[in-house]
Order: sequence, then C-alpha cells, then structure tokens
Amino acid sequence: MDIVLKDEDIEKVRDVFPQLNCEVRNGRIWGTLDLCCWYDSSSRELEHNSQHREAIYDSYEIEIKFDKKDLFGFPKVYETSGRILRFSTDSEVDLEDLHVDKNDCNSCCLGIFPEYRWQGAVDFILKKVVPFFYWQSYRRIKGQEPWEGHAHGDRGIEDALALVSRRGKGRNRNALCYCNSGKKYKKCCDQQDSILRSSLLKVKMDRRKLNTNHSDKDSR
Repeated sequence: MDIVLKDEDIEKVRDVFPQLNCEVRNGRIWGTLDLCCWYDSSSRELEHNSQHREAIYDSYEIEIKFDKKDLFGFPKVYETSGRILRFSTDSEVDLEDLHVDKNDCNSCCLGIFPEYRWQGAVDFILKKVVPFFYWQSYRRIKGQEPWEGHAHGDRGIEDALALVSRRGKGRNRNALCYCNSGKKYKKCCDQQDSILRSSLLKVKMDRRKLNTNHSDKDSR
C-alpha cells in the first residue's frame, strides 16, 4: 500500500491540529505540533487533551514528508526546531538513545512496526507522532522514559524479532492464543506473527545494505 496525503486529510488535520499545515501536492505536513497529554501507566494509554495534574504541555516544530518513507513504508517525520538536538548536546545523550537517526538527516524513529495499519494522517499523528514527542518531553522534563519500548535501530529490530520468535516458538497452533482473545493461535495471531517476522527480517536486511552503503561512502 502506497501511503499518500489526500485532500480529505486536510480538513481532518486542521480540526485536530490547527497549527499544522498540509500540502497535498508536495506531500507534506508541517507546523507546530501542540501536546497536552498524560500517560496512564495502568492502562498503558496516552490520553490526549488531558486535564490531569501530571499532563505535559509542550510544542514542537515538525515536518512529515510523504515523499520520503521509512523502512516500513510510513512517511518520515522530522523535528525542525532543533530542540531534540540541543537537548542531546546539552545533556550529552546520544541522538540514537533519543530515537533520532543521525544517519538520515535526524529523522525521527517512531518505533512503528508492521502491525500498525494506516488509517489516515490524523490517526498516524495521534497514535505515532504525538507519542514520540510526548516521550521526548517526558524524557527531558523528568529524566526518565514514560514507558519501556524497543531499542533504537538494529538493536530494536533484533529485540522485536526475538519477541515475535518467543511468541510462536514451540507453541501448539491449536492452543489458545497468547493475546487472550479466546481463539486458537492458528486462527488468531499466528498469521500476523508470520507476516511481522518476515517484515522485520526484510527490514533487517535493508538496514544492513544501507549501513554497508554508508560505510563504503565513508571509506572513499
């Protein structure tokens, strides 16, 4: 599925994120992303427009480029005001530990794996972009991560592969699925796990080729 920015996305984005602009022709969303979120650790849900006393209010200048795709086929996201870069420098924290790819013009690594299904620009911003920047704000303000996630880059892909392998390893396909759906594994998450495993292996190989190309350029 080729993900593109559509005319129908414009009004929806403006309704939810009035400080963001859309250009369908050039395939980009840019402007100020305002955050007002609170992470409920018990439900593991990020609440938007929260009035909770521990809600974080923050804003970032961002750009989402639909003509540039990450290895999972989703549009690349960039923080254009340099706040993350400054925090990295001032705090002596490596950009990679802040999930920013310094080998790709400081694009944001949103931690999207193939189980996410595209449902439009607003859904993408709410479910993937906002959590990324909330994580950044929480990390900067409180000095710790709000939730445990995958590591960045190659290590993150290896962690995800290990997780998927553990799900299916030695599992009786007629046994109840681990997701507690009440269905048999073979009629529930088995196919999704197989697709996810194949996708992650492909991404792993693509990243290996990309890293090899970078090494070749550096050695010239």
